[in-house]
Amino acid sequence: MSGKVLIIPFNVTEATVEFEFAIPFPKELAKGRINSPIKPDAVIMCGDQWIIVECKHNFKNGYLRIFNDKCDFIEQHIDKE
Repeated sequence: MSGKVLIIPFNVTEATVEFEFAIPFPKELAKGRINSPIKPDAVIMCGDQWIIVECKHNFKNGYLRIFNDKCDFIEQHIDKE
């Protein structure tokens, strides 16, 4: 919560932390279980490198698959506005 991250390069002062960050995208890019906007619990950004954080009270494999799909989607479309 303090914004301090011990992972290089995210431990430098240029890194920013956004909580409840919404990543909207056009409907034509949506597929499967991914809906706009994608709303991770936090995004830690250092230039063009991002850590996407999702917190759950319990773990299910389905949550992991959806999270993985969302991360893949963001990576595939990172160059889009």
